[in-house]
Amino acid sequence: AKGPTDTMSEVPLCRHGWRRETPVSRIAKGPTDTMSEVPLCRHGWRRETPVSRIAKGPSGHEEGQPSPTPPPATFPYPPTAPVVTLTLVLGFLLLAICPAAAADVRLYDGASYEVFSVPDAETTAPGRAKPLLQETPRNALNQDGLLGYFVSETADKLAPGRMFAGARYQYRELNSRYGVAYKGNDKGTVSSLLLSFNYIGDWAEWSATVPVHRWDLAAPRTFNTTADENEGVGNLRLGWKATYLPDRSYYRFAYGATAYVTTGNPDRMLPAGSRREDELKLYGCVTTRESDAAVLNLQLGAILNSENTDDRFIYGLALSYEASAHATLIGELVGEVQGGDDKDTMDAVIGIRLAPTVHSVLEFAYTKNLRTYRAYGWDEQLQTGFTIRW
Repeated sequence: AKGPTDTMSEVPLCRHGWRRETPVSRIAKGPTDTMSEVPLCRHGWRRETPVSRIAKGPSGHEEGQPSPTPPPATFPYPPTAPVVTLTLVLGFLLLAICPAAAADVRLYDGASYEVFSVPDAETTAPGRAKPLLQETPRNALNQDGLLGYFVSETADKLAPGRMFAGARYQYRELNSRYGVAYKGNDKGTVSSLLLSFNYIGDWAEWSATVPVHRWDLAAPRTFNTTADENEGVGNLRLGWKATYLPDRSYYRFAYGATAYVTTGNPDRMLPAGSRREDELKLYGCVTTRESDAAVLNLQLGAILNSENTDDRFIYGLALSYEASAHATLIGELVGEVQGGDDKDTMDAVIGIRLAPTVHSVLEFAYTKNLRTYRAYGWDEQLQTGFTIRW
């Protein structure tokens, strides 16, 4: 029933989906159908022949025919086994590496940060050496308002631009049997409150101490006077200490001066330890770091009296031990030597300083006279106080 020209429909399909060309189908298509009969290359495009090139003409396609649209590129060959294996291996490696790398990644939350440093690195600013003497509970104001122990000054150098304030209360009984000994039942008491302020500059520190005394005395046999009592301001103490001397590997030096200026009515404050004359104390001290916890201090100097009546040499030897980060034990041996008159003094001071916070220090001390000569003598003294460190 089919005509002789219907030949292409009976041509069997090849394995790529195209009909296989036969001599009969080629004759039926005619001489002008040249491009359609050019066999396809393995990439899906028709291979160009001299006959098809002439038939296309100068326009690049067959005359009377629209420009053919190239079929989409196809990859008739599936991936080989090595390619599939390599892809799977890379996939497993990514699954194994990515979780481990993600575990080490920390996102910055905008509020916190961490500072990393190499082991044994110093915590001081770059280019600045670590100070020889670290700030501990022992760093507080002494009785003259300067940095030191209970009595003597030290060569400590703290960060500049700071201000310290302190107050200490001292109590002693006037009943000594040495020096000017009290006779019979003669006795008395002295209570002192010392208010101190200190400013630490770049190369020195300055201090001011205002003592307030209250005393009572009943010693008619010793001083041939009636019983009396009084209270008032003692001699003002103005201190200065140079702190710019450099640290050494084992020790540190400092020197300074303290002026005792008569204020109020010094004659009424004689039983409390005040003097009628102005005085100037000049001194030098060396502080050594014996160990991480022990610090030794030696102070030597002189006190010059404005009337040249009681010039004397002073000394102080002290040792402190850091029992913990918040407690320091302190022992001092201090005294005065007044040559020729046998009016020397030697006091042993022991105590503790506690630092409940970095800005406050509490202290408790006990003083025992070992060799004493004072116009109004006493043998023992109790002291308590505090220092605020800004």
